Parts: sequence; C-alpha cells; structure tokens
Amino acid sequence: MTFEELNLTQNPFELINPSLGFQSEVPVFWAGMKNQKRELENTFLNAAGHRNLILNWGPFGAGKTHAAFYFKNQPILEQQVELITLYVRTPLENGDAIQQLLENIIDDLSFTKLKEIIQARIAELGESQLFNLISASIKSEAYALAIIKLGYSELKLDDFMYRYIYANVSRTELKKFQLPRALKTEADYLKFLAGLIACFTAGKTLTKVVLWIDELENLLYYTSRQFKRLTQGIKTLVDSYDNLLIFLNYTLSDGDEERLRILIGDVLWDRITHKLGFSFLSVEKGLEYCEDLITHYQIDKSMGYFPFDEAALKTLFNSLETRCLTPYEINKKCSGMLCYSLENHFKKITQKKVVKWLNV
Repeated sequence: MTFEELNLTQNPFELINPSLGFQSEVPVFWAGMKNQKRELENTFLNAAGHRNLILNWGPFGAGKTHAAFYFKNQPILEQQVELITLYVRTPLENGDAIQQLLENIIDDLSFTKLKEIIQARIAELGESQLFNLISASIKSEAYALAIIKLGYSELKLDDFMYRYIYANVSRTELKKFQLPRALKTEADYLKFLAGLIACFTAGKTLTKVVLWIDELENLLYYTSRQFKRLTQGIKTLVDSYDNLLIFLNYTLSDGDEERLRILIGDVLWDRITHKLGFSFLSVEKGLEYCEDLITHYQIDKSMGYFPFDEAALKTLFNSLETRCLTPYEINKKCSGMLCYSLENHFKKITQKKVVKWLNV
C-alpha cells in the first residue's frame, strides 16, 4: 500500500532531523500555532532599531526549532532586504563557548559560502573601504585583515585561513601570510565574529543577519565563568549591531517568566526585546495542527482529516503518557499510526484501528 492510496503525497507527520532540516533549501510548512507564527512574522517586520534579541521559550517539541527551519526560507521581508540566516545550538559546557559558537556558525554557513559573501562585499565596496569599515567596527586591524584575506582566491591561502579559524596555525605561517596574530582567546573569537557580522551587513543592499541560537538550556551545565563569558558575548553582539536579529530558543516545560529570568541571567534578560511562549496544545489546537498538516499533503484537499477521522486523532492524543500535546508528540504518534496502516492495508484510520495499534 502507498501514501497515494491514503490520499497523501507523503507522510505529513515525518519528523525532521534538525541538522538536515536547516540545511534544506526547500521551504518548510507551518501548521497550526497561528499566534506564534504571526508574532514571529511581526518580529521580523518590526526589527529596525537598536537591539534585536528575541526569546522563544516553551516545552520540548513545541515548535521552537521548527520556527527556525520555517523562517530560513520564507520571503518575509521586502525584496530589497537580504537575509543571511544562521542556526547553531548552544555549545556544550566543555571548552570555550565563544570559540565553539563561531566555529558552529561557520560550519552552518559553510566555509565556501563565507568566502563568497566576503568576495561579494570586496567587489562591491573595494578592499580598502571594507577593511576600514570592519576595523573601525571591531577596533582591530589584525582581524579585519584576516577577514579580508578570507575573500582571496588562492588555494594555499584558503587552506591556511580555514585552519586559522579553527586555531591550527603556526607563527611561521602567520608571518608567511602576513597576519600579525592568530585567534587564541575568547575575546579574539568574539572580535572576529563581530567583524564577520560587520562585513555581512556592509553592502549597499540592506542586509540583516538572523542568528538562531537553539537549546539555550545548555547554559544550566556551564560553570559561572563559562556562563558569564557566553552571555556577555551575546550581549556585546546585540549592543553593537542594529541589523542583527538573535533568536534564543529555551526549553522549559513549566515555570513563569521570573524563573526564566533567573535561569537566563539579567545580562541577557534586560536586553530581550520580545518574548514568545510556545505552550502545550489543547485538543482543539492539536486538531487544527493536524488538519493544516494533513491538508497540505493531501491529493484531494477537500477530505478533512482523511485518512484519519476525528475520533481516531483524539484517541491518539489521549494515549500520550504525559497528557501534554506538542507538535513533536503528535507527529510521533500519527506517523507511527500511518506506517501501521500502510503495513496492514487500512484505507481509513478509525478510532477502533487506533485502539488496536495502541494495544499491540
């Protein structure tokens, strides 16, 4: 049996791997959660002045990471605005967090794409003007020069600059390629990252950098020193660049804003310009989510929840051990039921068939 026989082009509830989801250039569909979608759209449209730090918080599986996937490929802003969207997870507790953050950003963007952006800025502004702009922004001629060299097209220099970013160059190599210093301290890495943002937003076309930092709850495992360094680093970036939007995703199943403030710390909390909660879904909102998702992948889009009926979906919702509905839990249950239906050649998923599957 195939999905087509169930009036579907594919499995609507297939779980997306976070890494693959963000790398894809194919737009991701948004189902349900209309208030969150509208608030995020308004955040993009209204982000203009100084400081743009947005906090998305809620339980695991409620849609925070999916929001990053969705808005990556959405033409949310007018055509004359270029968006450079980056997605990273909060570094784990070991090592230097700012260094890991920079490396993760470049891994997400890709070294090739990084070079292309810098080359485009050099072609547009000229090497001297771009160097002066970056240098003035970060107060470092050494790292401004290193960023400019990333735009050169020389094979040996490419290899050197790749290792330069990942802290693997010798003094002899620095002298050979005429760079006065390597990246060593967290302050160095922060300046270099700030320099890249200055470069990205330096073109004649208005460019905004959108940085999604997921799994901010990893901060709970930091030492106080690591916690302070990363939060101060994010604060510095937020304070320095108007055309930078940073979205922080924090997983917190329960608690209020006061508890969240304590967990995040005042350094970041005081700079947050907008807070958006992703909550557990009611049965009504869960059905709305399913209907949107199923309809999007239906061949004949006039068949409601088909191949499910409403009672079947409600039974799946009630089977969740935590009794807490999130898109992730709904996707797991409905995807499992769909696969079971294909294996057993069910042409419609009824409450009776769901109960049978749950008892297998």
